[in-house]
Amino acid sequence: MALALFSGCAPQIGDDCRTSAQCSINADRFCDLAQPGGYCTVRGCNPDTCPDRAICVEWRFEPPRGTDTYCMERCSGDGDCREGDGYRCIRGEDLEDLWQYAPGVEPGTPIARIIDLSDSRRNSGFCAALE
Repeated sequence: MALALFSGCAPQIGDDCRTSAQCSINADRFCDLAQPGGYCTVRGCNPDTCPDRAICVEWRFEPPRGTDTYCMERCSGDGDCREGDGYRCIRGEDLEDLWQYAPGVEPGTPIARIIDLSDSRRNSGFCAALE
């Protein structure tokens, strides 16, 4: 039974989950159950520290004391994100429109930004559910 559990592909950032153990046997990732279907992530990332297929996103950075960072699945288009649950690739102008999905946020208030420093990561998008 244990062999079957570990014989599949390793979980990736953005995979669905029900428990943090499904995201990492090393306890270095957790399952964000606030996201539809769960979302494997790393909380408290720093620029350019996320796994290869992920980027570090800072959420609610104004005021600074309310900020939090998460590794999010990196994408260049909606087809890169997992199907179902309303996930899509957020990039460019989409970042400016995220306020619509945060209750109680003033229109036009930015709520997320990519904080990675490398050009390839900074110019990517990230997969998030917008429903």
